[in-house]
Amino acid sequence: MAADSAPRKYGIVVVGGSGYTGTLICKHIAAKFPTDLKWAVAGRSKERLEKLAAKLAKEYPDRVQPELEIVTPEDTKTLGEVIGRAKVCISSVLYSVDGENVIRACVEQRTDYVDCAAVPPLCRDWINKYHKQAEENGVALIQSCGFRSGAMDLVAIHASRELEQKWSAQMGNMTMRIDMVESNMSGGTMRTMLSFGSEGPKALAEAGHPSFLTPIPYTNTLKTIRGIHKDPRLGILTNSSPPGDQARGLINRSWGLLGGPKSSWGPNFQYNEYERAGSYLGAIGNMVRCYVMLTVFSWVQYPWFMNLIMRSAPDLGTGPSDEQIRSTPFTAAAFIEADPAVEKNRGKGCLIEMTYTEGGYPFAAMLTAQAAGTLLYDRNLPAGIKGGCLTAGVLGPDFVERVRSGGLEMETIMVENAQH
Repeated sequence: MAADSAPRKYGIVVVGGSGYTGTLICKHIAAKFPTDLKWAVAGRSKERLEKLAAKLAKEYPDRVQPELEIVTPEDTKTLGEVIGRAKVCISSVLYSVDGENVIRACVEQRTDYVDCAAVPPLCRDWINKYHKQAEENGVALIQSCGFRSGAMDLVAIHASRELEQKWSAQMGNMTMRIDMVESNMSGGTMRTMLSFGSEGPKALAEAGHPSFLTPIPYTNTLKTIRGIHKDPRLGILTNSSPPGDQARGLINRSWGLLGGPKSSWGPNFQYNEYERAGSYLGAIGNMVRCYVMLTVFSWVQYPWFMNLIMRSAPDLGTGPSDEQIRSTPFTAAAFIEADPAVEKNRGKGCLIEMTYTEGGYPFAAMLTAQAAGTLLYDRNLPAGIKGGCLTAGVLGPDFVERVRSGGLEMETIMVENAQH
Protein backbone atom coordinates (compact mmCIF):
# COMPACT_ATOMS: atom_id res chain seq x y z
CA MET A 1 0.00 0.00 0.00
CA ALA A 2 1.13 3.56 -0.66
CA ALA A 3 3.18 4.86 2.25
CA ASP A 4 0.89 7.82 2.95
CA SER A 5 -2.30 5.75 3.10
CA ALA A 6 -4.40 5.97 6.26
CA PRO A 7 -5.21 2.82 8.25
CA ARG A 8 -7.71 0.64 6.41
CA LYS A 9 -10.46 -1.65 7.63
CA TYR A 10 -9.45 -4.50 5.30
CA GLY A 11 -6.13 -5.91 4.22
CA ILE A 12 -7.63 -7.19 0.96
CA VAL A 13 -10.91 -6.80 -0.88
CA VAL A 14 -11.75 -9.18 -3.74
CA VAL A 15 -14.02 -7.40 -6.24
CA GLY A 16 -15.93 -9.95 -8.29
CA GLY A 17 -15.23 -12.52 -5.61
CA SER A 18 -18.35 -14.59 -6.24
CA GLY A 19 -17.44 -15.20 -9.90
CA TYR A 20 -15.69 -18.35 -11.11
CA THR A 21 -12.06 -17.23 -10.76
CA GLY A 22 -12.95 -14.88 -7.89
CA THR A 23 -14.28 -17.81 -5.87
CA LEU A 24 -11.01 -19.70 -6.42
CA ILE A 25 -9.06 -16.63 -5.28
CA CYS A 26 -11.17 -16.40 -2.11
CA LYS A 27 -10.70 -20.10 -1.38
CA HIS A 28 -6.94 -19.73 -1.72
CA ILE A 29 -6.87 -16.73 0.61
CA ALA A 30 -8.94 -18.64 3.17
CA ALA A 31 -6.71 -21.71 2.92
CA LYS A 32 -3.25 -20.11 2.78
CA PHE A 33 -3.26 -16.58 4.21
CA PRO A 34 -2.83 -15.70 7.91
CA THR A 35 -6.02 -16.59 9.78
CA ASP A 36 -6.23 -13.13 11.35
CA LEU A 37 -6.39 -11.33 7.98
CA LYS A 38 -9.30 -8.90 7.84
CA TRP A 39 -10.68 -9.02 4.35
CA ALA A 40 -13.82 -8.56 2.27
CA VAL A 41 -15.52 -10.01 -0.78
CA ALA A 42 -17.44 -7.61 -3.02
CA GLY A 43 -19.94 -8.40 -5.75
CA ARG A 44 -23.34 -7.71 -7.27
CA SER A 45 -25.34 -10.61 -5.87
CA LYS A 46 -26.04 -10.81 -2.16
CA GLU A 47 -27.24 -14.39 -2.60
CA ARG A 48 -24.05 -15.54 -4.33
CA LEU A 49 -21.84 -13.76 -1.82
CA GLU A 50 -23.68 -15.34 1.11
CA LYS A 51 -23.39 -18.76 -0.51
CA LEU A 52 -19.62 -18.28 -0.89
CA ALA A 53 -19.28 -17.00 2.68
CA ALA A 54 -21.15 -20.03 4.06
CA LYS A 55 -18.83 -22.37 2.17
CA LEU A 56 -15.71 -20.59 3.42
CA ALA A 57 -16.99 -20.59 7.01
CA LYS A 58 -17.65 -24.33 6.83
CA GLU A 59 -14.29 -25.24 5.28
CA TYR A 60 -12.12 -22.73 7.19
CA PRO A 61 -13.86 -22.09 10.54
CA ASP A 62 -10.64 -21.14 12.35
CA ARG A 63 -10.01 -17.95 10.42
CA VAL A 64 -11.48 -14.43 10.32
CA GLN A 65 -14.34 -14.66 7.85
CA PRO A 66 -14.62 -12.07 5.07
CA GLU A 67 -17.14 -9.30 5.28
CA LEU A 68 -19.53 -9.00 2.35
CA GLU A 69 -19.87 -5.81 0.33
CA ILE A 70 -22.73 -5.51 -2.17
CA VAL A 71 -21.62 -3.26 -5.00
CA THR A 72 -21.83 -2.97 -8.77
CA PRO A 73 -18.94 -1.47 -10.74
CA GLU A 74 -21.38 0.99 -12.32
CA ASP A 75 -22.04 2.48 -8.88
CA THR A 76 -18.72 4.28 -8.82
CA LYS A 77 -19.40 6.12 -5.54
CA THR A 78 -20.06 2.95 -3.54
CA LEU A 79 -17.31 1.10 -5.40
CA GLY A 80 -14.83 3.79 -4.40
CA GLU A 81 -15.96 3.63 -0.77
CA VAL A 82 -15.55 -0.16 -0.65
CA ILE A 83 -12.12 -0.11 -2.32
CA GLY A 84 -11.05 2.77 -0.08
CA ARG A 85 -11.53 0.52 2.97
CA ALA A 86 -8.82 -1.90 1.75
CA LYS A 87 -5.05 -1.78 1.43
CA VAL A 88 -5.08 -4.05 -1.64
CA CYS A 89 -7.83 -4.74 -4.18
CA ILE A 90 -7.97 -7.90 -6.29
CA SER A 91 -10.07 -7.33 -9.41
CA SER A 92 -11.74 -10.46 -10.78
CA VAL A 93 -14.43 -8.85 -12.92
CA LEU A 94 -15.25 -8.96 -16.62
CA TYR A 95 -12.41 -6.63 -17.51
CA SER A 96 -13.67 -5.40 -20.86
CA VAL A 97 -16.91 -4.22 -19.20
CA ASP A 98 -16.20 -3.45 -15.54
CA GLY A 99 -12.43 -3.42 -15.24
CA GLU A 100 -11.78 0.26 -15.81
CA ASN A 101 -14.10 1.44 -13.04
CA VAL A 102 -12.26 -0.79 -10.57
CA ILE A 103 -8.77 0.33 -11.57
CA ARG A 104 -9.80 4.00 -11.57
CA ALA A 105 -11.23 3.66 -8.06
CA CYS A 106 -7.98 2.09 -6.85
CA VAL A 107 -5.94 4.99 -8.22
CA GLU A 108 -8.27 7.56 -6.64
CA GLN A 109 -8.45 5.74 -3.29
CA ARG A 110 -4.69 4.98 -3.22
CA THR A 111 -5.37 1.27 -2.93
CA ASP A 112 -2.86 -1.18 -4.42
CA TYR A 113 -4.33 -3.46 -7.08
CA VAL A 114 -3.90 -6.84 -8.80
CA ASP A 115 -5.72 -8.36 -11.78
CA CYS A 116 -5.27 -11.21 -14.25
CA ALA A 117 -6.41 -9.29 -17.35
CA ALA A 118 -3.95 -10.62 -19.91
CA VAL A 119 -5.34 -8.53 -22.78
CA PRO A 120 -2.52 -6.33 -24.16
CA PRO A 121 -4.72 -3.65 -25.83
CA LEU A 122 -6.71 -3.25 -22.62
CA CYS A 123 -3.50 -3.06 -20.59
CA ARG A 124 -2.12 -0.39 -22.92
CA ASP A 125 -5.34 1.62 -22.69
CA TRP A 126 -5.16 1.57 -18.88
CA ILE A 127 -1.44 2.38 -18.94
CA ASN A 128 -2.12 5.44 -21.08
CA LYS A 129 -4.94 6.58 -18.80
CA TYR A 130 -3.76 5.69 -15.31
CA HIS A 131 -0.02 5.03 -15.13
CA LYS A 132 1.05 8.60 -14.47
CA GLN A 133 -1.59 9.30 -11.81
CA ALA A 134 -0.96 5.95 -10.10
CA GLU A 135 2.76 6.71 -10.06
CA GLU A 136 2.10 10.14 -8.52
CA ASN A 137 -0.24 8.60 -5.93
CA GLY A 138 2.21 5.81 -5.08
CA VAL A 139 -0.29 3.12 -6.08
CA ALA A 140 0.99 -0.20 -7.46
CA LEU A 141 -1.32 -1.56 -10.16
CA ILE A 142 -0.16 -5.12 -10.92
CA GLN A 143 -1.67 -6.11 -14.26
CA SER A 144 -1.97 -9.53 -15.94
CA CYS A 145 -0.94 -11.58 -12.93
CA GLY A 146 -2.75 -14.79 -13.75
CA PHE A 147 -1.28 -17.57 -15.83
CA ARG A 148 -0.37 -14.90 -18.38
CA SER A 149 1.96 -13.32 -17.64
CA GLY A 150 2.32 -13.86 -13.90
CA ALA A 151 3.83 -17.32 -14.39
CA MET A 152 6.33 -16.02 -16.93
CA ASP A 153 7.36 -13.13 -14.68
CA LEU A 154 7.74 -15.60 -11.82
CA VAL A 155 10.19 -17.73 -13.82
CA ALA A 156 12.19 -14.70 -14.95
CA ILE A 157 12.50 -13.33 -11.40
CA HIS A 158 13.70 -16.70 -10.10
CA ALA A 159 16.07 -17.43 -12.99
CA SER A 160 17.59 -13.96 -12.86
CA ARG A 161 18.48 -14.42 -9.20
CA GLU A 162 19.81 -17.97 -9.69
CA LEU A 163 22.05 -16.99 -12.62
CA GLU A 164 23.35 -13.96 -10.74
CA GLN A 165 24.15 -15.94 -7.60
CA LYS A 166 25.76 -18.86 -9.44
CA TRP A 167 27.76 -17.15 -12.18
CA SER A 168 27.20 -13.38 -11.81
CA ALA A 169 25.38 -13.69 -15.14
CA GLN A 170 22.31 -12.04 -16.63
CA MET A 171 19.65 -13.72 -18.74
CA GLY A 172 19.70 -14.42 -22.44
CA ASN A 173 16.96 -16.40 -24.18
CA MET A 174 14.15 -17.71 -21.97
CA THR A 175 12.48 -20.70 -23.63
CA MET A 176 9.12 -21.43 -22.00
CA ARG A 177 7.40 -24.78 -22.51
CA ILE A 178 3.64 -24.79 -21.92
CA ASP A 179 2.32 -28.28 -21.23
CA MET A 180 -1.38 -27.67 -20.73
CA VAL A 181 -3.85 -26.38 -23.27
CA GLU A 182 -6.99 -25.30 -21.40
CA SER A 183 -9.91 -26.77 -23.32
CA ASN A 184 -12.57 -25.92 -20.72
CA MET A 185 -12.94 -22.18 -20.17
CA SER A 186 -14.93 -20.12 -17.72
CA GLY A 187 -17.59 -17.76 -18.99
CA GLY A 188 -15.45 -14.75 -18.09
CA THR A 189 -12.32 -16.07 -19.81
CA MET A 190 -14.21 -16.79 -23.02
CA ARG A 191 -15.81 -13.35 -23.10
CA THR A 192 -12.45 -11.69 -22.45
CA MET A 193 -10.87 -13.62 -25.33
CA LEU A 194 -13.76 -12.86 -27.67
CA SER A 195 -13.56 -9.18 -26.78
CA PHE A 196 -9.88 -9.21 -27.73
CA GLY A 197 -10.55 -11.11 -30.97
CA SER A 198 -13.36 -8.78 -32.01
CA GLU A 199 -10.82 -6.05 -32.69
CA GLY A 200 -9.60 -7.98 -35.73
CA PRO A 201 -6.34 -9.53 -37.00
CA LYS A 202 -4.54 -6.18 -37.29
CA ALA A 203 -5.05 -5.42 -33.60
CA LEU A 204 -3.91 -8.94 -32.68
CA ALA A 205 -0.74 -8.52 -34.73
CA GLU A 206 0.02 -5.14 -33.16
CA ALA A 207 -0.44 -6.59 -29.67
CA GLY A 208 2.18 -9.22 -30.50
CA HIS A 209 4.92 -6.68 -31.19
CA PRO A 210 7.77 -7.00 -28.65
CA SER A 211 7.58 -3.28 -27.81
CA PHE A 212 3.77 -3.03 -27.60
CA LEU A 213 3.78 -2.37 -23.83
CA THR A 214 7.40 -1.53 -23.05
CA PRO A 215 8.32 1.85 -21.55
CA ILE A 216 11.73 1.31 -23.19
CA PRO A 217 11.79 0.15 -26.84
CA TYR A 218 12.75 -3.50 -27.29
CA THR A 219 15.18 -3.65 -30.20
CA ASN A 220 16.74 -7.13 -29.94
CA THR A 221 16.34 -9.47 -32.89
CA LEU A 222 14.07 -12.34 -31.88
CA LYS A 223 15.40 -15.87 -32.24
CA THR A 224 12.16 -17.84 -32.44
CA ILE A 225 12.17 -21.34 -33.93
CA ARG A 226 9.17 -21.79 -36.22
CA GLY A 227 7.33 -25.06 -36.69
CA ILE A 228 8.54 -28.15 -34.82
CA HIS A 229 11.87 -28.75 -33.09
CA LYS A 230 13.36 -30.89 -30.35
CA ASP A 231 15.05 -29.23 -27.42
CA PRO A 232 17.55 -31.41 -25.49
CA ARG A 233 16.10 -30.29 -22.15
CA LEU A 234 12.45 -29.54 -22.90
CA GLY A 235 11.57 -32.22 -25.45
CA ILE A 236 9.56 -31.86 -28.65
CA LEU A 237 8.27 -28.30 -28.98
CA THR A 238 5.93 -26.56 -31.39
CA ASN A 239 5.55 -22.89 -32.19
CA SER A 240 1.79 -23.24 -31.79
CA SER A 241 0.76 -21.21 -28.76
CA PRO A 242 -1.77 -18.65 -30.11
CA PRO A 243 -1.17 -16.13 -27.29
CA GLY A 244 2.60 -16.63 -27.22
CA ASP A 245 3.44 -13.34 -28.97
CA GLN A 246 1.11 -11.42 -26.67
CA ALA A 247 2.76 -13.07 -23.65
CA ARG A 248 6.09 -11.78 -24.94
CA GLY A 249 4.68 -8.26 -25.08
CA LEU A 250 3.53 -8.53 -21.48
CA ILE A 251 6.79 -9.90 -20.08
CA ASN A 252 8.79 -7.37 -22.08
CA ARG A 253 6.93 -4.70 -20.12
CA SER A 254 8.46 -6.20 -16.97
CA TRP A 255 11.89 -6.00 -18.59
CA GLY A 256 11.28 -2.36 -19.48
CA LEU A 257 9.90 -1.36 -16.08
CA LEU A 258 12.98 -2.80 -14.41
CA GLY A 259 15.29 -0.73 -16.60
CA GLY A 260 15.41 -2.50 -19.95
CA PRO A 261 19.02 -3.04 -21.07
CA LYS A 262 20.24 -1.74 -17.69
CA SER A 263 17.94 -4.03 -15.70
CA SER A 264 19.00 -7.07 -13.71
CA TRP A 265 17.42 -9.17 -16.47
CA GLY A 266 20.08 -7.93 -18.88
CA PRO A 267 20.30 -6.26 -22.31
CA ASN A 268 19.90 -9.53 -24.23
CA PHE A 269 16.87 -11.00 -22.45
CA GLN A 270 14.19 -12.37 -24.72
CA TYR A 271 11.16 -14.59 -24.31
CA ASN A 272 9.99 -17.41 -26.59
CA GLU A 273 7.04 -19.66 -25.86
CA TYR A 274 6.33 -23.14 -27.21
CA GLU A 275 3.90 -25.97 -26.58
CA ARG A 276 4.92 -29.45 -25.56
CA ALA A 277 4.24 -32.43 -27.83
CA GLY A 278 4.48 -36.07 -26.76
CA SER A 279 5.47 -37.17 -30.27
CA TYR A 280 6.05 -35.78 -33.73
CA LEU A 281 2.54 -36.78 -34.68
CA GLY A 282 1.27 -34.87 -31.66
CA ALA A 283 3.39 -31.92 -32.74
CA ILE A 284 1.66 -31.88 -36.12
CA GLY A 285 -1.65 -31.96 -34.26
CA ASN A 286 -0.55 -28.91 -32.24
CA MET A 287 0.24 -26.97 -35.42
CA VAL A 288 -3.08 -27.86 -37.04
CA ARG A 289 -5.00 -26.94 -33.88
CA CYS A 290 -3.19 -23.61 -33.70
CA TYR A 291 -4.07 -22.81 -37.32
CA VAL A 292 -7.73 -23.65 -36.73
CA MET A 293 -7.87 -21.57 -33.52
CA LEU A 294 -6.31 -18.53 -35.17
CA THR A 295 -8.66 -18.83 -38.12
CA VAL A 296 -11.70 -19.04 -35.89
CA PHE A 297 -10.39 -16.19 -33.76
CA SER A 298 -10.05 -14.00 -36.85
CA TRP A 299 -13.76 -14.51 -37.60
CA VAL A 300 -14.83 -13.13 -34.23
CA GLN A 301 -14.60 -9.61 -35.68
CA TYR A 302 -17.81 -10.38 -37.60
CA PRO A 303 -20.97 -9.88 -35.46
CA TRP A 304 -22.79 -12.88 -36.94
CA PHE A 305 -19.95 -15.19 -35.93
CA MET A 306 -19.58 -13.60 -32.51
CA ASN A 307 -23.30 -14.17 -31.88
CA LEU A 308 -22.96 -17.79 -32.99
CA ILE A 309 -20.08 -18.40 -30.57
CA MET A 310 -21.86 -16.65 -27.71
CA ARG A 311 -24.81 -19.05 -27.96
CA SER A 312 -22.61 -21.87 -26.72
CA ALA A 313 -20.44 -19.84 -24.30
CA PRO A 314 -20.59 -20.76 -20.60
CA ASP A 315 -22.58 -18.40 -18.41
CA LEU A 316 -20.71 -15.76 -16.46
CA GLY A 317 -19.61 -17.12 -13.11
CA THR A 318 -19.38 -20.70 -14.39
CA GLY A 319 -16.47 -22.80 -15.60
CA PRO A 320 -14.86 -26.24 -15.44
CA SER A 321 -15.90 -28.50 -12.58
CA ASP A 322 -13.53 -29.32 -9.71
CA GLU A 323 -13.05 -32.77 -11.20
CA GLN A 324 -12.15 -31.35 -14.61
CA ILE A 325 -9.55 -28.90 -13.38
CA ARG A 326 -7.94 -31.35 -10.96
CA SER A 327 -7.68 -34.00 -13.67
CA THR A 328 -5.10 -31.82 -15.44
CA PRO A 329 -2.46 -30.47 -13.04
CA PHE A 330 -0.62 -27.40 -14.22
CA THR A 331 2.90 -28.22 -15.39
CA ALA A 332 5.42 -26.16 -17.34
CA ALA A 333 9.15 -25.81 -17.72
CA ALA A 334 11.63 -23.23 -18.92
CA PHE A 335 15.28 -23.11 -19.85
CA ILE A 336 16.90 -19.72 -19.35
CA GLU A 337 20.35 -19.37 -20.81
CA ALA A 338 22.97 -17.13 -19.29
CA ASP A 339 23.60 -14.18 -21.59
CA PRO A 340 25.68 -15.74 -24.40
CA ALA A 341 27.07 -12.34 -25.39
CA VAL A 342 29.46 -12.81 -22.46
CA GLU A 343 31.90 -15.54 -23.52
CA LYS A 344 32.29 -17.13 -20.07
CA ASN A 345 28.52 -17.66 -19.90
CA ARG A 346 28.20 -19.76 -23.06
CA GLY A 347 26.67 -23.15 -22.40
CA LYS A 348 25.42 -22.15 -18.96
CA GLY A 349 21.79 -21.88 -17.99
CA CYS A 350 18.98 -22.61 -15.59
CA LEU A 351 16.28 -25.27 -16.05
CA ILE A 352 13.10 -24.64 -14.04
CA GLU A 353 10.26 -27.17 -13.82
CA MET A 354 6.93 -26.23 -12.24
CA THR A 355 3.95 -28.24 -10.99
CA TYR A 356 0.71 -27.09 -9.40
CA THR A 357 -1.39 -30.13 -8.65
CA GLU A 358 -4.74 -28.38 -8.26
CA GLY A 359 -5.01 -27.40 -11.93
CA GLY A 360 -4.81 -24.42 -14.27
CA TYR A 361 -7.55 -22.11 -12.97
CA PRO A 362 -6.56 -22.61 -9.31
CA PHE A 363 -2.96 -21.86 -10.36
CA ALA A 364 -4.02 -18.53 -11.88
CA ALA A 365 -6.07 -17.74 -8.77
CA MET A 366 -3.12 -18.58 -6.53
CA LEU A 367 -0.77 -16.29 -8.48
CA THR A 368 -3.24 -13.41 -8.26
CA ALA A 369 -3.84 -13.91 -4.54
CA GLN A 370 -0.14 -14.23 -3.72
CA ALA A 371 0.69 -11.09 -5.69
CA ALA A 372 -1.81 -9.27 -3.48
CA GLY A 373 -0.19 -10.90 -0.45
CA THR A 374 3.20 -9.65 -1.60
CA LEU A 375 1.89 -6.09 -1.82
CA LEU A 376 0.17 -6.39 1.54
CA TYR A 377 2.97 -8.00 3.56
CA ASP A 378 6.21 -7.20 1.72
CA ARG A 379 5.86 -4.52 -0.98
CA ASN A 380 9.57 -4.18 -1.72
CA LEU A 381 9.33 -2.48 -5.11
CA PRO A 382 12.64 -1.99 -6.95
CA ALA A 383 14.50 1.28 -6.44
CA GLY A 384 12.86 4.12 -8.28
CA ILE A 385 9.43 2.53 -8.70
CA LYS A 386 6.84 4.21 -6.52
CA GLY A 387 3.71 3.07 -8.34
CA GLY A 388 2.00 2.98 -11.71
CA CYS A 389 0.72 0.32 -14.07
CA LEU A 390 3.14 -2.47 -13.25
CA THR A 391 3.58 -6.22 -13.63
CA ALA A 392 4.41 -9.11 -11.34
CA GLY A 393 7.98 -8.76 -12.59
CA VAL A 394 8.53 -5.86 -10.17
CA LEU A 395 7.44 -7.91 -7.13
CA GLY A 396 10.81 -9.67 -6.96
CA PRO A 397 11.92 -12.71 -4.93
CA ASP A 398 9.27 -12.11 -2.26
CA PHE A 399 6.65 -13.02 -4.87
CA VAL A 400 8.50 -16.23 -5.75
CA GLU A 401 8.62 -17.30 -2.11
CA ARG A 402 4.94 -16.52 -1.57
CA VAL A 403 3.94 -18.51 -4.65
CA ARG A 404 5.93 -21.46 -3.35
CA SER A 405 4.16 -21.17 -0.01
CA GLY A 406 0.93 -21.16 -2.02
CA GLY A 407 1.64 -24.66 -3.30
CA LEU A 408 3.73 -24.30 -6.47
CA GLU A 409 6.46 -26.92 -6.72
CA MET A 410 9.58 -25.54 -8.42
CA GLU A 411 12.66 -27.57 -9.22
CA THR A 412 15.76 -25.69 -10.34
CA ILE A 413 18.70 -27.31 -12.11
CA MET A 414 21.79 -25.28 -12.97
CA VAL A 415 23.30 -26.44 -16.28
CA GLU A 416 27.02 -26.01 -16.98
CA ASN A 417 27.37 -27.34 -20.53
CA ALA A 418 24.09 -26.87 -22.39
CA GLN A 419 23.89 -28.34 -25.88
CA HIS A 420 21.71 -26.80 -28.54
